[in-house]
Formats: sequence, C-alpha cells, structure tokens
Amino acid sequence: METSIIIASPLHQQLGPNLVINAPIPTRQIPNVDPFLLLHHFGPIEVSSKHDFLVPPHPHKGFEAITFLFSGSVEHKDSLGNSGILHSGDIQWMTAGNGIEHQEGYPYDDKTQTLEGIQLWVNLPASSKREAPRYQDIQSKDIPEVIEGTSVIRVFAGTFDGKTAPTKTVTDLTALYGKTEKGYKRVFDIPMGYNAILYTLHGNIEVHSGGDFVASEGSAIVINNSSQPIEIKTTVDSQFVLLYGKPINEPIATYGPFVMNYHEEINVAIREYRSGAWGSVAQ
Repeated sequence: METSIIIASPLHQQLGPNLVINAPIPTRQIPNVDPFLLLHHFGPIEVSSKHDFLVPPHPHKGFEAITFLFSGSVEHKDSLGNSGILHSGDIQWMTAGNGIEHQEGYPYDDKTQTLEGIQLWVNLPASSKREAPRYQDIQSKDIPEVIEGTSVIRVFAGTFDGKTAPTKTVTDLTALYGKTEKGYKRVFDIPMGYNAILYTLHGNIEVHSGGDFVASEGSAIVINNSSQPIEIKTTVDSQFVLLYGKPINEPIATYGPFVMNYHEEINVAIREYRSGAWGSVAQ
C-alpha cells in the first residue's frame, strides 16, 4: 500500500441550538483514518449557563471517546459512577469497551467562559471491544511539555522527544498539541506504516512530506501509510493537533455511538443498551 495524503477541508455542522462544530472526519471522502474514527472541533463559543452546552445521556461501545479541552469547563457523568469537571488544558479519556452511558455539559449557571475543545474517537481492536469500560481524567498539570523558545508541544498520549504522557491507551498512538509562534519549524518522525492527522485549530501550517501541502485553519492533512517524516512550518501564530497511530486493520461496522466489527454485533449492542445492561447516568 502506497502512502496517500489528503486534505480534509472544514465541514461545519450544527450540534444543538447553540453549538456549531467543525467535523473534518469522518466524511464520505474520509470515513476513518485507522485507528482514528472521528475528529470534531467545538468552539470557541461563549457560554454562561448549563443550557448553552449540554449533551444528554447517550451510549458508547467498542471505541475510546476522548475530549481535549483547550478552554472553559466541562462536567462529565457516566454509568460507572464517575463524575467530575474538566478545566482548561485537561483531558477526558473514556474507553467505552463493552458499553457505557455518559453525559457532558457546561457545569455553571453563574460564570461566563469561552469553551473550546476537540472530540476524538479512537477505534479498539476486537479483543478490547468486550473489556470493561474505564475512565481517565488527566489534569493539565500532569501533561508533559516540550518547550522550544516561545512555542510548546504538549504530549497528550504516547511519547515525544523523551516525554511520556500519563495516558493509558489501548492502541499504539501518539497525540500532540502544539501552540506555536510564526516561523516555528519542526520535523516529526512518524513510524513507517502508521496513519496520521494534522489538524489546524488556529493559524496556518505548511506541511512537507513527499510533497507540499497547506493546512489552513479548520482543515486537516491526512497521511495514510506513512513512509517518511513530516516537516511543518507555521506561517502565523498557530495551534494544531497531531495524531498518529498504528492501524488496527480490522473490519469496521458502525451505527451512531456503536463501533464493532460486524453488523450482527451492532444489533447485540443495541439490545444490550435498551435492556439497561450498561447502567445509566445518575441524575
């Protein structure tokens, strides 16, 4: 399989009455970037009450649902009894495994904040889709940083430049967040055969990897079957997320918040959830 590089353009979607998200993955052109299933960017939006941002209880099974929070606060509750509030810079890493219900929303009615983050879905191999779910709440102070002048790379998952994140991942992947000044230049060594996504939250980034590409604000560069390092250069002050992971290379069957290998397993998941087998979020 040869290396392919695709530009995923911004794709804005309305999510509820007050929230517009950018949803570059998945699309018909890019259904997934194995092992990454979904990347959505929400905000920045100003919120001041619980009514401004609320995702009511809903199920997940067969993958990991992750939130990178860049500003604001988000409250989480799930059917395992976990609850808490993420603050700016924190990470929520939820491994749905064999089934979980959760909800999230803005926790305050008396505080105005700017809310912005990334929602990421990562597939699980078949051997892990039936394991017990788990939840990780990773605080900003525990996330390692690589500082280069006035630019910083935060290591959300995996190891980079000798720094290892505390995140426990099932799949072999690295997740980095960069907040960089104009003219920042860096080569990132992506392992041979891995798939990668570089998403530009803000700014503009030139990407060089077997060709020259530009990831403007809200767009993503998708690299399938990496065969060489990528070099990035920021033409203005920029923020980005760089993800790369080892493909699972298994069949994928999806139905909303369920991700299994075969459609028969989706039907089982729906029956399990409707029967209450996964519990419910405590109100």
